[in-house]
Amino acid sequence: MFESEFCKVEYLQNINALLCTWKKYCEFKDYREPLQYSLEFINQNSVTT
Repeated sequence: MFESEFCKVEYLQNINALLCTWKKYCEFKDYREPLQYSLEFINQNSVTT
């Protein structure tokens, strides 16, 4: 999945969901990247959340 110093994005297959865990405050690109990754993953895999 996706991981940076600011956020970790995991797919929870047993409940068909995406979990975004924020590690610390971030702005702009550092905030946008995990969310863009999550949206692309959701659209490609029919994830519920």
